[in-house]
Amino acid sequence: MQADWGIGTAVRTASIPYASQNDSVSSFVPMLFHEGKRWFWRGTGGGVHLFSEKEEKWELNALGRLRFVDLPSEYQNSLQGDDVDYGLQFHQDLDWGWWETEFLTEDKGNWHLNARVGRTHVRDKWVVSYFLNAQFLSADFVSRYYALDALTGLEADSSFTLSPGLFARYQLWSDVHLLGSLQYHAFGSGISDLSTIDDDGAYEAWIGFGFFQDRGDPQFGGKPDDRIIEDRSMDLRPNLRVMHAWATTSSLSDILHGDIENDPFNNQLTSLFYEIPLTDELFGLPLEIMLGSGYAQHWSSEVQGSTFELMAKIHLYYTFTWPIRWRLGAAEGFSWIEEPTYIEVLKLEEKGYRPSQLMNYLDFSLDLNVGDLFRSEELEGMWFGVSIHHRSSIFESASQFGRISGGSNYPGFHLQWDL
Repeated sequence: MQADWGIGTAVRTASIPYASQNDSVSSFVPMLFHEGKRWFWRGTGGGVHLFSEKEEKWELNALGRLRFVDLPSEYQNSLQGDDVDYGLQFHQDLDWGWWETEFLTEDKGNWHLNARVGRTHVRDKWVVSYFLNAQFLSADFVSRYYALDALTGLEADSSFTLSPGLFARYQLWSDVHLLGSLQYHAFGSGISDLSTIDDDGAYEAWIGFGFFQDRGDPQFGGKPDDRIIEDRSMDLRPNLRVMHAWATTSSLSDILHGDIENDPFNNQLTSLFYEIPLTDELFGLPLEIMLGSGYAQHWSSEVQGSTFELMAKIHLYYTFTWPIRWRLGAAEGFSWIEEPTYIEVLKLEEKGYRPSQLMNYLDFSLDLNVGDLFRSEELEGMWFGVSIHHRSSIFESASQFGRISGGSNYPGFHLQWDL
């Protein structure tokens, strides 16, 4: 059975509410979408369905979501205000629309509450949602993100924002959709009266495109009978991949051209990925799309301690025969690391950047089928190949990744099993 999924990119432009000579700031934002029975990804956040009731159409979710802090771009690497909020969300679909409420906090324990109501319309190639969000912010949250207490020493009271918004999605052709949204955040007096804030509110606008295949799940903006793809069986199976890789000082471009310089300190990682199938075609072509989550252990060396990394990705495969089966792979997603590695810190500090825990993740691979190679039916589900583990931040264009240019590369070998 095919899954509801999507992958997109957008440019987010927002006004700067702080006392600054700059009026706005922009960021390039990759997004993942997937609605599963247990796990979900919704643009810049994801989570787990904890409880649900089909008849009453409600669900309780554990949620994590990226939150932007719209500082001037020249301060975003040194301050790195963008953060991930996590907590609980209650969502319910109603006859007239939907409503949800959230309790979220961040790494310092500064919390806020959201209460949101909205309505979604599906018509021909359009999906349009409009909503109103009321947000209550704790005093510590306002102090950190609006009074900027780490810089100013100011303390603030609790406050609120009121945010009307609009989201639209338009099917351009086949699985390609145009995405856009507009939202305005009206500040309460506890924010607008701060000396660090210049305005009574702030706007944000998103414009981008994505590839979507869905049957109209409400979180995508549709209804079960309204949307786009037929439900059919697939031959794809989940897979498990184990990889071992070595750090290199070479750039991704150099590696793809076969020019790989060894890391003199021999830093290494071992990763484990689990992938589930989404579809076996895209634009009518035999392209296999998988959703993967992974764990990487970066081993200790004389220049770094051990640390771990978590990844999520959408992986595209193309299989061809010559004269045995080969498979090209390319993936895009997110990577969060407990502590940036030596090779990454070295490359970034050479350019004057502060490393970021959250970065964009890319994965490139070339496999051969072990069963075909040894003419063994028992090994037909096994693949052996070379791959590249890559973290980067999209050439200073992404505030959520620390406004960095550069990252780290680990080429290596892997074994993958179709389960």
